Amino acid sequence: MNEQILLEVHYTIKHGKRDEFCQKVYEAGIADASRKETGNLKYDYYLPLDSDDEVCLIEVWENPQAQLEHKTLPHFQKLGELKALYVENTDITTYHLK
Repeated sequence: MNEQILLEVHYTIKHGKRDEFCQKVYEAGIADASRKETGNLKYDYYLPLDSDDEVCLIEVWENPQAQLEHKTLPHFQKLGELKALYVENTDITTYHLK
């Protein structure tokens, strides 16, 4: 049986650059493209209320293979380019759901 996979991703953004990072991600259509992928069940960004320099991303995939395929696509590569410009640190916690 395949198990769903949930990723909780926390980005620490360079100070004062969070809004710019979010705008660039939006303009690139990264979330919309990810949501349209086969096997994607959720792909949403959130802004923590207690930090001006963090962005949280919650992803849910039908199975680990779908998430691995996601990493090969152009919009994932574009996110990597934006992270190189704006993100100081990325913490990812992976949960396997049954």
